[in-house]
Amino acid sequence: MSRLDLAGYLDDDSVEIDGIISTTYPDGKTYTFASPDAKTGLSLASLADLAVRARLGGDIGAQAAALELDDNQERDLMRDVMGATLDELTADGVSWVRIQRLNRYLFIHFAMGEDAAAGLKLSGGTPAPANRAERRGAKKLIPAKSATPPGSRAGSTTGHRKAPKASKA
Repeated sequence: MSRLDLAGYLDDDSVEIDGIISTTYPDGKTYTFASPDAKTGLSLASLADLAVRARLGGDIGAQAAALELDDNQERDLMRDVMGATLDELTADGVSWVRIQRLNRYLFIHFAMGEDAAAGLKLSGGTPAPANRAERRGAKKLIPAKSATPPGSRAGSTTGHRKAPKASKA
């Protein structure tokens, strides 16, 4: 039996974000967001999986109701994702839009992992599909845009046919 020392790897699973601007800290402040407990993490992962399947056009059937949250459920989800740091952000006067973006980033980070969250940040808000099958599925849903308008022959190697000249009788 082999023993593995993962103490360093498992040490700190929180997320620290620098430079969050607020009315109290106009030059920015560093906030630390604790990782949710296992039950909450599993719930976030299930919700993220469901959202990805819905986005890719998969069948989510009766589970669709889980994607539509009322105001109280949205607040509870935000609290689950951001923990006690949400109170700190609010007390410091962080704008609502920043809190929403932080929540979206942290949700993806805790539900799907650091790489997926980085993809969200780079994509401007839409998480990239997590695996190759999902990426291929996403490509099928988005029709390819052609560089030439429909019916155009620009770039075509097929020659144009000239209409036959009328013969002189």
